[in-house]
Amino acid sequence: MACTGIEYRQNELELFLREIWPEPEKTDNQKPTFPLEPLDLDDEELLKRAREAVNGGKFSRLWAGNWQADFGDKSQSEADLALCGLLAFWTRRDKERMDRLFRRSGLYRDKWDRDDYRNGTMDKAIVECREVYTPSGPKSEPGNGGPSPIEWEPGYSIEPPPQNTHENYGRKETNPLRLPPMPEVITAAALQKKQFRNPEFIVKDIIPEGTTLFTGKAKVGKSFAMADIALACSCGGRAFGKIAVPKFGVLYLCLEDQERRIQKRIGVLCLRESWPENLHLSTTWPRIDQRGIPLLQEWLEHHRDVKLVIVDTLAKIKSRKRTTQTLYDIDYQCIEAVKSLADMMDISIIIVHHLRKMAADDDPFDCISGSTGLTGAVDTAIILRRDRTGKGLLYVRGRDIEEQELALDRDSSGGWTLLGNAETVIHSEEQALILSLMDDGEPISITQICQVTGKSKQNVYNSLSRLAQKGAVKKTKVGRYFKYIKTTI
Repeated sequence: MACTGIEYRQNELELFLREIWPEPEKTDNQKPTFPLEPLDLDDEELLKRAREAVNGGKFSRLWAGNWQADFGDKSQSEADLALCGLLAFWTRRDKERMDRLFRRSGLYRDKWDRDDYRNGTMDKAIVECREVYTPSGPKSEPGNGGPSPIEWEPGYSIEPPPQNTHENYGRKETNPLRLPPMPEVITAAALQKKQFRNPEFIVKDIIPEGTTLFTGKAKVGKSFAMADIALACSCGGRAFGKIAVPKFGVLYLCLEDQERRIQKRIGVLCLRESWPENLHLSTTWPRIDQRGIPLLQEWLEHHRDVKLVIVDTLAKIKSRKRTTQTLYDIDYQCIEAVKSLADMMDISIIIVHHLRKMAADDDPFDCISGSTGLTGAVDTAIILRRDRTGKGLLYVRGRDIEEQELALDRDSSGGWTLLGNAETVIHSEEQALILSLMDDGEPISITQICQVTGKSKQNVYNSLSRLAQKGAVKKTKVGRYFKYIKTTI
């Protein structure tokens, strides 16, 4: 066979390739120029506006990770693209902000960390985003008429974004180190000018908004205290029998109880003929690793009047996944997931937890079962204890409140009543008991008082010293004490 030479046929080759891979049709919707002028809104305000928009229901479902409701048997990747389309609209095609927000959503998963998938999804959403959010009014961008940005709902396509086009061919990697999105940095001067509202309280001076860890030993009365708070808030009554609270909805997850026991407890505490409609109860809820937090967010989106969620107990929602992480990391991440939801929804979440045995010289908060990751992550930590006389002691410590110890009294029904500052109440009761032992007029020693009251010598000595300063008792030369009664002529 004769060998012929190689001829130049570039034109024929290009025609052949175009028949197999035709060029995409050109449209008037060219790729938008970005970045646009950024919004002067923080993430929380932007998310709030997105949830309150006309299509806020779909945004809330996607944000919570409940993508099956809108996409049925389609893949989660399509839901990812739809959420990115919404984020492109609300962030004005700010790709870094889209990435930051998406990582906070319930759709975030390991696949998002793949550069090709993440960038491809966001780039496609940005290309298809023909209008962006404008806070000043319903003007569209680029301004060719059409629906209001609030009503606009970006479409999505199941077709993958085109690869190796002339536009992106040979494009250099703009982030060769694969750095995460740049966090927001603010100057001290700018921070000085910011105005923040004071934290609101569910129970004034005791339980602020945010996340509260309410702990105590088993059978100490934690569930009765939670039921009392839930009833007070849902009815607009008084918590701990003394503190007036506003009326709002409450979700009480009684995860260690049955409905029969809950009914009995509420029946003892609630004096109303009709129980409140805005007190919602459940004895089951998925754990954190079973997407319990996105499900809780979804429920709260449909019950906007609810401002308090009580989770009884932490052990019932804590993840059970095996991991190589430390106990501190596991505890911290568990509370952090709950705290993120509380902060985002502007609500208060109380998590009930157990207390291990406390030594006499321990800081009470060192005796919370688990690692210090629990108390480190929450906004407020509270411990409920009972002394030998049955009185309750409430230790309160938090970021937005001063540390305090309060005294409580428990009535026959199981409810708790606030008595006041623990030191004042306890010392007053001890002093009254000591004075009653001196009613016969005979001097009495510290040892005798200890034998009758069961108090330590140090406690008795401190009480006698305070009584002596008030002029209520006198000390004899042999170290005994008697009640001093002033007489007037």
